[in-house]
Amino acid sequence: MARFRDSVPIRLRVVSGKQIPTALYAQLRRPLQRLFIVTPFLEDYEFFGRGPLSVFLSKQLSEGAGVTMLTMPPEGTNGTKSSFLRKYRLMHLFSTRGADVLFNRRLHAKVFLFDETEITKACILGSANLTTAAMNDRLEIAIFTYNRKLFDEVLAIVYKFMNDPTTMTFMQWKHREATKIRAIAEVE
Repeated sequence: MARFRDSVPIRLRVVSGKQIPTALYAQLRRPLQRLFIVTPFLEDYEFFGRGPLSVFLSKQLSEGAGVTMLTMPPEGTNGTKSSFLRKYRLMHLFSTRGADVLFNRRLHAKVFLFDETEITKACILGSANLTTAAMNDRLEIAIFTYNRKLFDEVLAIVYKFMNDPTTMTFMQWKHREATKIRAIAEVE
């Protein structure tokens, strides 16, 4: 990060509590070229009664935005069957609508990148997963910035995560876990 000190100043805003979903909501409503959501735990979070994540991402996809989601696969043994199915169905929905859905069991990072134009790029880095518990109940903190250099540096790391040998596509995971998925779905 030292090289930033000598060039363009980094303008950061620290956000916490309800400011985090407010910042996410503001970015998701803007027309985007690309969107990266990197978070181990993810659900169809409802933004203040204005719509769930699935509505905003579906709109982005229908308007031609590239959406990439990197998350942990649904928990089949540690989580409940209903939480497994909720995440599975959400990832299936995004995958069928054209999002790149990737899984990595080792993921711990929480990053949201919003590529609006060649010039306007926003980045949220912090501790919050994209879940109701994290956004509403937990003590979370994040850094929000429009700094393009920081965006590019974080994006390079996200690409490394995406290309990690332990990262797989939703379809690869679905094929590998087909028996478990069927067993859990049949119980429901």
